[in-house]
Amino acid sequence: MTLSEFVNKYNGVHIDEDGYYGAQCWDVSARYAREVVGCPSFPTGSGGAEGLFRLFANPIPQYFDRIANNKSDPNQLPLPGDVIVWDASFSPPWGHTAVCISADASGVNVIEQNGNNPGGVAYIKKRGWTGVSGWLRPKKGTTMAVIPDADNYYWRYGQKLAEQLRGRQLSRDEFRQHIVGQTDLRAVEILADDPEADQAQNWQNVGRVAVTDKWDQQIYNLQDQLKNQATAYDGKIAELNTSITTLNTKVDELVKVLSIKDGEIDRLSKENAELNAKLGDNNLTVKQAINILWKTITDAIKGK
Repeated sequence: MTLSEFVNKYNGVHIDEDGYYGAQCWDVSARYAREVVGCPSFPTGSGGAEGLFRLFANPIPQYFDRIANNKSDPNQLPLPGDVIVWDASFSPPWGHTAVCISADASGVNVIEQNGNNPGGVAYIKKRGWTGVSGWLRPKKGTTMAVIPDADNYYWRYGQKLAEQLRGRQLSRDEFRQHIVGQTDLRAVEILADDPEADQAQNWQNVGRVAVTDKWDQQIYNLQDQLKNQATAYDGKIAELNTSITTLNTKVDELVKVLSIKDGEIDRLSKENAELNAKLGDNNLTVKQAINILWKTITDAIKGK
């Protein structure tokens, strides 16, 4: 799940992650940590949200980096997906926490709960920097990186990529509305999946290149090669099927021969038993001779 999917799913929804005390601010951050980042638990260590940053209890350090708020540096901003933590002065003695959607020098847009609406649903709000202890940033590999509201990202996606795909640059407001908080792949999908993209000069250039390089003929040649290979494989398969049929016929013949031999052995066995019975136990020499003869005959039949 991405940050934008989390916001869309839970904006306007009661979140009670642990089933205690109803919908608290901690529940939003804990649900985000579990579902988006993969952190199995989100302990405060103190009973208040401010402990998330101050105590930084396990297993949080395995999934997040702790970044202190440098109040003297207005350019130090949290990224979308960072968990913001306010100290105890925000709501003594508990503090506050929320998930960053975007941020600038004037404040941070968050999805939060139990701030201005105690016990109510999760909602989106812009808050100032007063009382912010810092933020917890998901470690690389724990979640998909999302695009922040920063100048270099606006140039990359809102200007350069937008002009390539749509034929025009996005305004900063359009960039914030459609691109901020999205993953790289999702941003490309959003920019490309638009009527403007269908009319952009870039796609016309691609069409001209296709004509110049004769892409259609290259495709037809590849199709012919595939057909020839398929025909060759069909011939080999037919040969194998013929060989299998021949082998099956030989097996059937061998089975018939063995059946005949088995029948002869049964008949001779009966005759031998009858002769032995007629001779009786007194004429052992003749009886032994018959047994030797019988063994010679059966061995010959069996092919020994």
